[in-house]
Amino acid sequence: MTSVNKSSHRAVRGSVALLMCGVLLQAPACAAPPYDAGPVGSQDGYTVSTQDVDPPGRVGRLSEVLGQVWIYSPEDREWISAERNRPLTTGDRLSTDALGRAEMRVGSTVVRLDSSSELEVLRLDDDRLRLQLHRGSSMVRLRDSELAAQFEMVTAEGRFKADVAGGYRFDRAPNNTQATVISGQLNYEGRSQALTITAGQRAEFLLDSNARAQYAIVEPKRDAFALWNADRDRYERDELASERYVSPEMTGIEDLDRHGRWDQDPEYGAVWIPRGVAAGWAPYTTGRWTWVPPWGWTWVDVAPWGFAPFHYGRWVHRGSIWAWAPGSYVARPIYAPALVGWAGGRPPVRRPGVSIDISIGRGGGWFP
Repeated sequence: MTSVNKSSHRAVRGSVALLMCGVLLQAPACAAPPYDAGPVGSQDGYTVSTQDVDPPGRVGRLSEVLGQVWIYSPEDREWISAERNRPLTTGDRLSTDALGRAEMRVGSTVVRLDSSSELEVLRLDDDRLRLQLHRGSSMVRLRDSELAAQFEMVTAEGRFKADVAGGYRFDRAPNNTQATVISGQLNYEGRSQALTITAGQRAEFLLDSNARAQYAIVEPKRDAFALWNADRDRYERDELASERYVSPEMTGIEDLDRHGRWDQDPEYGAVWIPRGVAAGWAPYTTGRWTWVPPWGWTWVDVAPWGFAPFHYGRWVHRGSIWAWAPGSYVARPIYAPALVGWAGGRPPVRRPGVSIDISIGRGGGWFP
């Protein structure tokens, strides 16, 4: 794996035979997806394209990077090093090394990736979150039952859909898939087959030498990845104070409580003030601009809290400090890449009395 500077996308989809409860059900065989990435395309009814469509209002965030995590660049056909706070959308593909782990957020939904794993975003928009696990292990935590119905995980053996909010784990090996329901309920769909997996169950779908598969209900795994997920869930169990001011479906709010405080402003209402920033700090000064299709130039901040405040609402100057004003509460706020404009090829100079505005709707921008 080498390092360049761009983004990623691609989709792979297949079909298999399935042997359920000893009854053979015939279907075309499918090998495990290759680990290298090819061009964007359409397979088995799944289309991944970022051209000629409006950018979605919902976005993912790479919220945690532990060890080495990679993202695929289709322009250079290479994997590049992934960075925290990078937006994720349809076509993006993540891979972790032997000691790497990653976490992705889409509003209140959490997707975690274990070491030696590869995950692709087949579709992420206002109506659907469809992922494909090519190899390794992924844990998905769905907090909202309405949004849970929009979730789907695809592997070579079929697709898994959630009925309700809950915790769901998926493991993909070269010849089998395992799906575990920690809480909630999953529905498996194969070629002319279906299976409901309930809380506390792990279903293993195993391909035989003839590329046909059978399933068995087995004990859930209790490995290092399961323990890490349990620790992360316990850490986040308490209700966020930030959810009193912004929707849990605003991607990136989970770090605000730990890194700042809320206050009331007579003009802007609720505002959030970051802690631990350097004297004289101003927004859009600690990070970089990077090209992220389909939006284009996008701000990626280095601060652990640096996602929501740079893609929703506005920054306002209050005395000697900057504060983030999210605006009115919106159940499903619309993402913006950071529509900041300036003249003369340089970022704007920060002055008292200015604010940086990124609209919750489409078409906002920076203004003095």
